[in-house]
Amino acid sequence: MDINLIVSSVIILLGLIGTVLPILPGPIIVFAGIGLYGFLDHFAHFSWHFLILEAVLAGSTYVTDQLMVSWGVKRFEGSKKAAWGAMLGTLMIFVIGPWGILIGPFFGAMTAELVFGNQLKKALKSGFGSFMGLLAGMLIKFAIVGIMIGLFIIKIV
Repeated sequence: MDINLIVSSVIILLGLIGTVLPILPGPIIVFAGIGLYGFLDHFAHFSWHFLILEAVLAGSTYVTDQLMVSWGVKRFEGSKKAAWGAMLGTLMIFVIGPWGILIGPFFGAMTAELVFGNQLKKALKSGFGSFMGLLAGMLIKFAIVGIMIGLFIIKIV
């Protein structure tokens, strides 16, 4: 087996793990592994256009994450303010580390509902919706990363 493929595969596998563990930016790491292979292989198996497609797919996972959290809040009858609170809550990753991405949206949505005068029951429902949206976003992110890896395998085989 080619050493370039081995090194790139290890990085891609690390990115795949990071797709479900919030401590690592999984899609970006997968993209880096694919890009590294292209660079080391002098782009013999795929073009820059393919690499741009992979970058768009990786970037789309972050947009999807945010949209799904917002969708979850709205689906569980949360307000627009709760949806914004949930999205801002994802920034908790910078405060409390990986757990911030899991609990930040919940507390962000819940806090927004409480601050703007809603009852605890509605606040908890909005928080739960943000968590469900986060889980849905993770599933979609995992699917997109799977597509990225699948397209890569098709190109190099």
